Amino acid sequence: NIKPIAALQITINAFRNDIKDLIESRKVAVRSNGSEIFSYINVKNAYTQGIEINNTLRINKNWSLQGGYQYLETADKDELKAIKAGEVYTRNTQNISRALTVKEYVGLPFRSKHQANIKVQYETKNDFFVNTRLVYRSKWAVNNNDGNALFNDSDEFASSFFLLNAAIGKTFNKKLRVSAGADNILNYTDVNFLPNMPGSTVYVGANYTF
Repeated sequence: NIKPIAALQITINAFRNDIKDLIESRKVAVRSNGSEIFSYINVKNAYTQGIEINNTLRINKNWSLQGGYQYLETADKDELKAIKAGEVYTRNTQNISRALTVKEYVGLPFRSKHQANIKVQYETKNDFFVNTRLVYRSKWAVNNNDGNALFNDSDEFASSFFLLNAAIGKTFNKKLRVSAGADNILNYTDVNFLPNMPGSTVYVGANYTF
């Protein structure tokens, strides 16, 4: 933890996870109606590593700013070893085979290299709050196009995107909490690679603690 000034707190975390027998889902076919078929594979040796940064800035007694960022690298260790040994090939724009380089390898699919978020919140002593949160996710590999059975930068990627959410609420007598909000205000959708994420949604809720 770093606290350069009293109102600002920064947390930095570096991580490395070495994983054995990782169960991954991979797309294996597409039905005639366009829906995708997935199956499971076992990645014998893999790793994930990166850095996370989170910060909180208390602007004044009512306003605060929170933000976070993650940089992530992943790999199937056996795939990485084969690339370094010159045993993996891809095709160039002229459809000529050539050895794949480590720099072109993107690691495990469905994982974004960059993710970030920022949240601005206003709150008062009488338990009233308003906040808005912006989330960013960079592109991630989804389909292997060149037939080498691993994922590199010439394969198919899902597009990066932003999500914007907002909420407002108040707590009464420390027991009744009423809130309302809107998620995905920018109405971002991706029916192919994020089929479970709806467009813009509005909600109202209440919670009572006995």
